[in-house]
Amino acid sequence: MLANRDGARAAARFCIASLVTAAALVAAMAPALLTKPSAFFQNTVAFPLGATPQHTPAASPLPGHLLAMTGPAGHMAAIGLLIAVALAVAASLVVRPPADTRAATWRLAIGLALFFALAPAARFGYFAYPGALLGWLVITGRGGRSAPGDSTPTGLAATEAATGGATTTEVATAGATTSSGN
Repeated sequence: MLANRDGARAAARFCIASLVTAAALVAAMAPALLTKPSAFFQNTVAFPLGATPQHTPAASPLPGHLLAMTGPAGHMAAIGLLIAVALAVAASLVVRPPADTRAATWRLAIGLALFFALAPAARFGYFAYPGALLGWLVITGRGGRSAPGDSTPTGLAATEAATGGATTTEVATAGATTSSGN
């Protein structure tokens, strides 16, 4: 999204700043990760893929789990579907990068929901993450844009329509000037 909206240089600066911040947080908050990287891999990659001897007692009957329960071939098929979804999400980011934060949030919510649905050892609780993203989209509204074919303005667009294009600050300033008798 940043590369599309602000250029490659801004996107590169953001990526570098994100990586440095993540590295600093890992070093400060998770020294166990630095001393036992295999435990990190086991907990964050192998366990959700169902590739550890421990299995979650809270497994949900999601498509990936049901497929993995059919045996080794089903487990590999579930992992293959995860890889296909990851490639599809990556391709969608390259072919049509999100133009704004809302589009990026939609893409992230859809990608996470697909990953959780197809993971061999996922739980329904994981859907709280894409649900929270969708909740954020609902709370923030449409950002002042109307849907195609919708002639009813919302948010900032409604304010601008009601004030003849004046901003909220200009309307407040005009109101203060009028009420003070100037």
